[in-house]
Amino acid sequence: MGLTLTYIFLGVIYAVTILGIPIAIVYFRMGQFLLFPAGCKVVSKKQAYASAVANEIERRQRLM
Repeated sequence: MGLTLTYIFLGVIYAVTILGIPIAIVYFRMGQFLLFPAGCKVVSKKQAYASAVANEIERRQRLM
């Protein structure tokens, strides 16, 4: 629980600056993952990239 609060606290600190917003989003997601790990899956960069490409192709096909 302490680590979750640390990530959320750091997310709030980084969210104050415009340049820190992307980092804050990562901290909030990590805090959420630590609180609710069910339904989350840790994958390699290669798998994440392949999934992102497949989702983008599917999204563009629906727009046509």
